[in-house]
Amino acid sequence: FSVYDQAQWTPTPEMGTVLVWTAIEILFDLAGEREKTKTICRALSDYIGADESDRDRAYQLIQNLYYKRGRTVHAGRGMDSPDVIQSFRLASSAFQRVLIEGKLPPPRRETIH
Repeated sequence: FSVYDQAQWTPTPEMGTVLVWTAIEILFDLAGEREKTKTICRALSDYIGADESDRDRAYQLIQNLYYKRGRTVHAGRGMDSPDVIQSFRLASSAFQRVLIEGKLPPPRRETIH
C-alpha cells in the first residue's frame, strides 16, 4: 500500500506508473516469477475481472499497459496520459478489493506443465 500511495505523489507520470506496477507486483507476491508479464497479467485480470469475458478483456488491456511500462523502464520512453490513468485505475481496483475483503490476494504460483 505504501508503494501504491507513493506512486500518486511522484514528480512525473512515468515514475508514478512504474511505481504503481511495482505495487501490483508486490501485492501479488510476484517478485521471483520468471514470466513476469504473463503472471502479472493473469493475476491482476483474475483478481479484478467479474467473469471470464471481463477477465479476458482485462488481460489484453493489462498486457498492453505492462508492455508500455516496460518501454518506460528499459528505453526511457514517455507514457500517454490515458495509459497512465488506466494503470492507476487498475491498481486502484485491486487495492480497493483488498480493503473491502480485508485480506491480501493469495500468492500466485504458476504451474508448469
